Amino acid sequence: MALWNGHRWLLLPLLIVWADVLRAGPAIPSESLSFHRWGREDGLLDDTVTALLQTQDGYLWVGTASGLARFDGVEFDRVSLPGAGSNQVVAVTSLCEDDMHRLWIGTRESGLFWLSAGVVRRFTDGAQNESVTSLAADGRGQLWVGTAAGLFRVSLATLRTALPSLGFTNELVSSVHAARSGTIWITTSTGMSQYKNGRITAVEFEAQNPGRARFHFGRGHELSGFQQLGGPGYSGQLRQSD
Repeated sequence: MALWNGHRWLLLPLLIVWADVLRAGPAIPSESLSFHRWGREDGLLDDTVTALLQTQDGYLWVGTASGLARFDGVEFDRVSLPGAGSNQVVAVTSLCEDDMHRLWIGTRESGLFWLSAGVVRRFTDGAQNESVTSLAADGRGQLWVGTAAGLFRVSLATLRTALPSLGFTNELVSSVHAARSGTIWITTSTGMSQYKNGRITAVEFEAQNPGRARFHFGRGHELSGFQQLGGPGYSGQLRQSD
């Protein structure tokens, strides 16, 4: 596994677990899980898979170092991103579905896109050429966008950048996660913070190996009541207080 600007890039062909048990539910014996592998020979755009998301309509969206594809369980269909030249390779870094079932697509150095009703559009109210590192819809009408040069929010009602700015200017935001409680967790190359009740506060914790950078928030708390933390060479948990 390699890291690009704190974003995890999976240098393996696509591995998919066909089991609803990965959602909130009772544990199922491992022998009941079924695994299948897809690669370029099966129509996947690239063996470097950088983002995965199953949307409410059942499709699996696969972001790769060579673009975006939609998978229906049989075939991969390439999704073209507007504004990219025919010979330009657009690396997808993150995917997110909002409450209106729009698919948001973060890219490396090509900014932010969204797909709705079969049409892909480019977000032009800022971050057109940014490297997007993380996306999170908070269920309250905002999309949180982490980039290599800071953090901004998009109003999902107006599709405009939300104000005021929350800081982190010119700082690598490696991960943004919207918890069910409404708390927004933000990690950067130098630390981590939470946005709650209109305020941003720093979150202090001791890693097992002090001095390592905080690169990523997991989503384990959605199932277990804990916030998972991870970085190169360590992992940990924060118990949710809310």
